[in-house]
Amino acid sequence: MKIDSIFFHIHKPDILPVGIKYEPYKDIDNYENNFIPNITIQDLLDYIDTQYTIPTIELIYNKLQPKGTLVIQGTDLKQLSSSLIFREIDNDTCKKILYNNNKKSIHIMSDIVKILQAIGFDIQISKYVNIFEYYILAQKHD
Repeated sequence: MKIDSIFFHIHKPDILPVGIKYEPYKDIDNYENNFIPNITIQDLLDYIDTQYTIPTIELIYNKLQPKGTLVIQGTDLKQLSSSLIFREIDNDTCKKILYNNNKKSIHIMSDIVKILQAIGFDIQISKYVNIFEYYILAQKHD
């Protein structure tokens, strides 16, 4: 079975980009190590306890093929706070972002980048998008 890119998450999104297959994160162990060419996660790390952030990223690293890519997009705590303070978003929007669907944590892009690098990813892109979200493209070593 040929897989190009898998979107892992706790909840199935209403819309997926073309060419990306959705899988519940709980099913990631159904894939062999070094099998998946590309993985995308959006806010997945916000739905797990902080103590599992590193093990989750390590598991994803192991599932990726050598030179495989990981795209992470998530809410950045500092950017969200700044957006609220400077009235780019209102209080209700901030609350919805923080507490939607039983989120358990929130991160800062620089912390995620450090974790990715420590695990063995090369960071290709790290930037802010959509006012308060980070976008990271990381590549697994050989």
